[in-house]
Amino acid sequence: MMKPNGIQPKITKRTQLCVFLVILTFLLTDCRVPSAITPTNSAVAPDKEVLATQTCKLPCWQGIIPGETSKDAFINLIKQNPYFAPDSLEEYPVGSGTVIGWSYPNGLNNGGGVYIRENTIQVLNLDATSGITMGEVIKRFGEPTMVQIDSGLVGDHQAGFDVRAYYPQSGLVVHFARKLFSTDFRAVVQPNLVVDEITLFPPGSAEDIVSIAKRFHGPTRIASIYLLPLQVWHGYGDYEVLRPP
Repeated sequence: MMKPNGIQPKITKRTQLCVFLVILTFLLTDCRVPSAITPTNSAVAPDKEVLATQTCKLPCWQGIIPGETSKDAFINLIKQNPYFAPDSLEEYPVGSGTVIGWSYPNGLNNGGGVYIRENTIQVLNLDATSGITMGEVIKRFGEPTMVQIDSGLVGDHQAGFDVRAYYPQSGLVVHFARKLFSTDFRAVVQPNLVVDEITLFPPGSAEDIVSIAKRFHGPTRIASIYLLPLQVWHGYGDYEVLRPP
């Protein structure tokens, strides 16, 4: 706008900076990560969403929160999820509760599962497909407090070990895929271990998580693996392979 004397008003660098800061503040406010417990319908792989993008605060995934979400709410939410294959829900009794599993819509042998007790989701398990490594997990979440080390076969004949890393205050347990023992049969934990699956629990202590897992058993990977003794995390390197007491 022209001044009465026909002289243009001077726009100083200070004024331009103020306008820029106002616009930037508006954009940042409008683009914050949502904290609401509603599904985002994100096409991001479940393990990447939990471990990298985090559309809701752990232990939430797509609005499903262990310790809070009811069975009916879970079924409604999972059927809206892009990582749910239609008509893939399977339900069966396990221990003192119920397990419901589902498949991802990619034709591969992977998917998720929940353990339900007293009409509430207690455990949420998600197969990993993104190739995220232990180094990346630790970079984002810090070092775990406890680990469990298991052993088994890699392929048909070679012995190996796998690792579960505990972040109990976030209700997160990360299971890393089996890796061969070293040439002298040591379980050497390294940052290149790849995430195989993740499991979400109500936040608490590592012992609380194990206690929840011990309430159920049967033909599901979300159960017996948690019966192994807990070991204090002491960084990368050698760990013992302990058997259940």
